[in-house]
Amino acid sequence: MALYFLAAPALLGAITVWLRREKRHSEQRRGLRSLYLLSEEILAIPSAAGIQRQLELRLPRIAQAGAVTIYLHNRLNATLDPASSHSPARSIPIHVASGSPGAGVTACFHNKTLLAVSDTSRSPWLPGAELDTARVLFIPMLARGEPYGVLQIGLNANMRWFQEDYQAAVQHMGNQIGLALQLLEQQSVREQLFRSEKLAAAAHLISGVASELRTPLDIIQGRARQLSRQEGASPELAAIVLQSAKASDLLSHLVSFSRHGSAAPAPLDLNALLRNLVQFREQEWKVRGVHLELSIAAEALPVSGAASQLEQAFLDLFIRSEWPGSEAAERTIAVSTSMVARFAVVHIAYPAAKPHDDSASLHAVRGIFLSHGGSLRTVTPRPGWHAFEVQLPLLDEQAIQPGTGSPDPPSRQLTLLLVEPDPDARRHLIPLLVARGHRIIPILNVEEGADLLERFPFDAVLCSDRLPGANWVDLHRHSRQKAGSFILLTEGYDEDPAGTLRLEHARSLRKPVLEAELDKILRAIEVE
Repeated sequence: MALYFLAAPALLGAITVWLRREKRHSEQRRGLRSLYLLSEEILAIPSAAGIQRQLELRLPRIAQAGAVTIYLHNRLNATLDPASSHSPARSIPIHVASGSPGAGVTACFHNKTLLAVSDTSRSPWLPGAELDTARVLFIPMLARGEPYGVLQIGLNANMRWFQEDYQAAVQHMGNQIGLALQLLEQQSVREQLFRSEKLAAAAHLISGVASELRTPLDIIQGRARQLSRQEGASPELAAIVLQSAKASDLLSHLVSFSRHGSAAPAPLDLNALLRNLVQFREQEWKVRGVHLELSIAAEALPVSGAASQLEQAFLDLFIRSEWPGSEAAERTIAVSTSMVARFAVVHIAYPAAKPHDDSASLHAVRGIFLSHGGSLRTVTPRPGWHAFEVQLPLLDEQAIQPGTGSPDPPSRQLTLLLVEPDPDARRHLIPLLVARGHRIIPILNVEEGADLLERFPFDAVLCSDRLPGANWVDLHRHSRQKAGSFILLTEGYDEDPAGTLRLEHARSLRKPVLEAELDKILRAIEVE
């Protein structure tokens, strides 16, 4: 009996420990299921900012997360940028030394490995008071081994997130985000091509309508001018002559755009183009009582592009900026230009309670800037004001020397195969090659490249060193008998892998591509 009384407490204690352990395991299983469920739902979210918002809503309940930030790899600027424009986080250069702000993000990105920091106050990856949370996870977002960015999760408590099962779960979530970003990128390329086709069709339609309108408009303008010269002519005839002249100018812009919408890009002065457009709209702004604030330098701002396309795009933005201003107490349009790094930046600002609708109505205009290697976004320069911000790549120093003009015609036209999955790099490089009179066939992966090399002759293959799936070395080996030369496109911060490996008939070209370096390589290929 005494033995029974001694064994009963021990048995009760063992049962209590077992129940607590089962409860803890049950909570962990629920947490893991919630993580995997959230990972699968990410694929249905249509934007990187939407993924960020969903994680901000769901992860605090699942993981006691204090801060969630998605950093996206920006190849053009060599930075890691926050996915949401409302995020307090800032862009991080791709190379940051240990002990500097953002070092944990860049270390995770370069190593493609999850980084778990259990004490943010003592870690070299998080100097000072960079985060308010006690612990943090840096998770690489990978798609077929290619890093698309880093997911940063700040944790307020609970060391279980540093266990192997939880790290595997959050790494799966990071990979799902990477895959979702890759799918969104591919969809964006398809939509851009579709919009370009629609824009070309619209240009042909505009040309036909403008041609039909020009004859009756010229007749009306000529007849009104004759009648206005007669004695006792009505003052309204002068207004008809003025308005018909404006309509004729608009038709000239439309016809110019439709004729040259697919023209090859050429060097042009962006400041001069904007001054001409401002002069074209200035009279209309004066009539409507819109004040103009102009800050455009007298010196040239050289870019490469189709003047008619850029003119039409900026004219569209001018007209959109007039709409909110017509209802605001302060009716002003501020146009300014500047240079930031290797980009020309144009701001078209206007006072309004809310920014202009940045939706499908801007797709055609954005498509024009994207096709020139640039970008378009809406920003808030100061309280109560909003602006369209346009970035276009500047010509390199050799191209902007006086008297250089357009690129020299090639000694022979080259047929080039471009294997580049990054849309920003394609948008920058393709116009440069087309402007030099060469044929270019862009594709996204090695498999398509190998198939095309079997069926068609190419003078050279331009291939990115950041390819999903098969390695670029395999494509180089395959191209040795099928193409005259192989050009490896590398990131600006990478070493020269083509030279290091001593690959035959291989050259390296750093991204973003400088026109002088591109011309040097193309001239060498032309004489081979």
